Order: sequence, then C-alpha cells, then structure tokens
Amino acid sequence: MSFQPQIIQYAWVVPDLAEAARRWHATTGIGPFLVNRDLKLDEPRYRGQPSITRFSTAVAQHGDVQIELVEQLDDSRSAYRDTVAAGTAGFHHIAFIATDFAATVSR
Repeated sequence: MSFQPQIIQYAWVVPDLAEAARRWHATTGIGPFLVNRDLKLDEPRYRGQPSITRFSTAVAQHGDVQIELVEQLDDSRSAYRDTVAAGTAGFHHIAFIATDFAATVSR
C-alpha cells in the first residue's frame, strides 16, 4: 500500500500579511482571506522551552486546500524563523490528514 497523504494546507511566512494576501488574490484569484491578528497561544513552547511568539495569519480556501499566510510580529526565536528569515517570504509547511496516525508516524 502506498502512502498518499491528503494535503489540506500549504503555508508561507511573509513579511507583510496584508500585502501578501492582496498579491495572492491579484495573481491567483484565491481569496478572500480571513485575517487573524496578533494571535495568542496558551502555554506555547519552542524547542521544549516556554516561548511567546507574536504572529498573525491570513487563511483562504481554494477547493479542498487551505492557503495560510503567517506574519511573525516580533523578533523572538520561533519555528517560523527557523526556516524563513525576518523580512523575507518563504514556504513554511504543509498539513495533511493522517487516516492512521501510528502508521504515518512509523513511516
């Protein structure tokens, strides 16, 4: 049996959330984006340590796939900064549905 995950989300880190959402809509037609500003997570952790990262997101649905844009609002160390430097844009992650979580983890 081959592993064929159902991808449900693609996410990018962007330096300017509003501009990125406008650009996505203008170039791809994807949108409107639902914007969530200055999100707060309960007891966030980064690499096993307590951490507070300020960020905002914009999400839009495109068929079965969600597009997520993330803007980090501070200079804290974070999973976003691990892959995308401040002031730049870059692909961050995909999300998929695992129908059998244990089997997916073992792969």
